[in-house]
Amino acid sequence: MKKTILVFLLLLTLTGCLSDAKFPESYPFIVTNEVNFFNNSQGVTFSAKVLSLGTEKIKDYGFEWFYKANSIQASAFKTEKPTEFSLVVTTNVERKKTNFCRAYIITDKHTVYSNWVSVN
Repeated sequence: MKKTILVFLLLLTLTGCLSDAKFPESYPFIVTNEVNFFNNSQGVTFSAKVLSLGTEKIKDYGFEWFYKANSIQASAFKTEKPTEFSLVVTTNVERKKTNFCRAYIITDKHTVYSNWVSVN
């Protein structure tokens, strides 16, 4: 019984520590939106939402994905302060296979990546 209580308290403490963890405010914070299908024969559209621009100057942003075991990056840069961005990809994606993509932002000091999403 004492071991169960100790384990519970340990887990509760660790959970509290994780929820208090913060992403550095100077970094941008981005999330890749879900992509579930190809747009007819025109390829696939990747899109991302910028939740925080951070304080560092943004030099580039876009998407990274894998094609036949090779990492590919393509820029979607249009403005230094994006709130959302997207990219239509018509080559280097495989139909009828699961592809993975994520957004990135390059600042003058760091490269920040979002979550990976699968593209079917």
